[in-house]
Amino acid sequence: AGKYRNTLQFTVDIFNETDVPELLHWHGLFVPVKADGAEEEGSPSVPPRGHLRVNFTPAPSGTRWYHTRVMAMDNLSLGAYSGQYGFLYVEPKNEPGAYDQEIFLAGRHWDPSVLRRGDPNNDWTVDYKIYSLGERALGHGEPVRVKQGQRVLFRLLNASATRSMNLALPGHKFKILTLDGNPVPTQATVDVLTLAVAERADV
Repeated sequence: AGKYRNTLQFTVDIFNETDVPELLHWHGLFVPVKADGAEEEGSPSVPPRGHLRVNFTPAPSGTRWYHTRVMAMDNLSLGAYSGQYGFLYVEPKNEPGAYDQEIFLAGRHWDPSVLRRGDPNNDWTVDYKIYSLGERALGHGEPVRVKQGQRVLFRLLNASATRSMNLALPGHKFKILTLDGNPVPTQATVDVLTLAVAERADV
């Protein structure tokens, strides 16, 4: 995750280390067509083993992210299934809160496969073997550690290709400050936070 003030011009060199053309989309940002990673709008792709330089002013402020926008079609190793994504935090001119910790966590489903549900309509879906939150899967890695009385801000992202995610902290509640990087008009407190694909919440 990176922090950038939204008054600065931003230059990014994108290197494609794969053997297929790639598109990089800056999700939630106001960017020119060349940088947007939208093939239908005329954005150039990054050639296999090639490079593309883009320039833009990161705006609006808030929790944003970037991800591949290549169409996977029937190849579950491409596009949103590939795990090519990251956070981009655009810092506002005035931060509304002072937190002891700011923690960026992206939820993600891994190791996809096509699964036939077996109903009469010949329904197919994508199933996954592993789910992670941040760099951790259940039972693996160190937990997020906080101290009693600390003010902790979680910047959460659902980076899965097809699945929603539900988050809960037993004995605690989430106070929703922003959705998709934008402040909510009325802050709400919830026991369970549900994020659809590509959604973000600061809590």
